[in-house]
This record gives sequence, C-alpha cells and structure tokens, in this order.
Amino acid sequence: MPNLLELKTEELRERRKRQKERTRRGYFRFGFSSILLTLAVLAIASFGALSLTTALSDRRLSEKVRDNTTAYYEAENQMNRSLTQIDELLSSAYQSASDEETFTKAVEEGLDNLVFVTSADSSTDSAAGESISKLTYEDGVYTLDLQEPITDSRTLVVRLTFTYPNNSSTNYEITKYESETNITEQPDMTLHVPK
Repeated sequence: MPNLLELKTEELRERRKRQKERTRRGYFRFGFSSILLTLAVLAIASFGALSLTTALSDRRLSEKVRDNTTAYYEAENQMNRSLTQIDELLSSAYQSASDEETFTKAVEEGLDNLVFVTSADSSTDSAAGESISKLTYEDGVYTLDLQEPITDSRTLVVRLTFTYPNNSSTNYEITKYESETNITEQPDMTLHVPK
C-alpha cells in the first residue's frame, strides 16, 4: 500500500506537470496572437499613410490642372477681345479705304493704335507678358499673327488672313489657333551612375 507521502508527492508532480503544459500552451497562444495583431496594426497604418500620400498628390495635381485650365481660358477670352477689336478695325478700314494702299495704311495705323489689354494687365498672375501682333503682306494676302501668353511657358497663337478687297462675308479667316509651348532650356538627360 502506498503511503500518504508518496501519494501527495506524486499528486504534486502531476499538478506541476499540468501547470507547465498549460503555461507552455498559453504562452504560445498569447505570443502568436500578439504577433498577428501587431502585423495587422502595422498593415493598416501603412495603408493609411499610403492613402494619405496619394490623396495629397492627387490634390496638388488637381490644383495644377485647375490653374492651367483657368489660365488658358483667360488667355482665350483676351484673344477673343483682341479679335473683336481687329474685326472692328478691318470693318472701318474696308469702308473708308478707296484702294489697297490706303487700306494697308489704315490697318497698320489701326494696329499701332490698338491697345491689347492682356490677362497680365487685368490683375491675374497667370499670364507672363502682353499680346504681340505682327502684320505681313505676301501675294495679295495679309497675315496677322497674334500671341497671347497663357503661362510662362505656353502661348496662345492665332493667325488671321484677309485680302483687299474683301471677297467674303467675314472680315478675316482664322488659319491657326493653337497653344504653343515655348521652353527654352533643355532638360538634363544625363544618367548619374555611381562608380
């Protein structure tokens, strides 16, 4: 018959053994869930940071597009005002001129006296200069080139052609209407490779 002391000792050993197993299993479960939770929090935080960065980049791009679009339409509005002034000038020159020489003189003087109010003059920072006009004559056709600055690197260019005597219902024909980029500096195309 086993004595009482041996039973108690064996019972204590069993208890300690079960406790060690519980402790070992419990520690493992706690560690795995902590690691999993930490990784989940890190993933959510990094996706949040990426989303914020993307949103800020999109906002900056949208503002640039808005500013460029606004500048273009301001330049186009100013070009339309200039075309209205030129239309009135050509109408009066056609009516008052008796021959081609007096017509040419009236148009040249009228262009010199026209004041092209540019977007830069109308309290807008987007345009970088003033309207430019240039009248040429070749083979019986007058060509008038107009330029309205949009930004520092873009210009709205319009070319008008007209003849004397006026053989059409309009005073002029628009043969060119486009936005040109005028970047003078060349981009750096060198590739810097560490040695």
